Amino acid sequence: MRRLGQVVGIIVAILGLWIALWGAHNIFHLMLGSALPWQAGDPVPMTIFTGIAFVRVFGAVLMGLGAVLWAVQRRRNRERTIKAALFASALLATLVAIAQQIAIWSGSFGYVLIGALILVAVVSAVGLADRQERGIHRREV
Repeated sequence: MRRLGQVVGIIVAILGLWIALWGAHNIFHLMLGSALPWQAGDPVPMTIFTGIAFVRVFGAVLMGLGAVLWAVQRRRNRERTIKAALFASALLATLVAIAQQIAIWSGSFGYVLIGALILVAVVSAVGLADRQERGIHRREV
């Protein structure tokens, strides 16, 4: 069962990464059956691109979920691996959200989302650093 959890985690992480970096436009094309409309000044394409931007951030979070699922199934260094997976995925999701805020979104909710993702990255980074400090201290004593 542990191996199945690892495989599912890897598959979900890869799917999320694909959605975040390349797949959002492809998903739109598959669901609608047509290419993205684009005309300058038309609000409909901007509404569509706003949704696609959110799908990208969702993909980055999905990648993180898969990474954490994989990390939970590990036998060695489970706690550290989970914190590292959380940190890396929150950092990727933050970068994707910042790019979407700059390129597509104009509202304040994007900044709230970015702040929440940064908070997750900082908390997991502090957890990683705390674990390392305790490990070094134990060896010295």
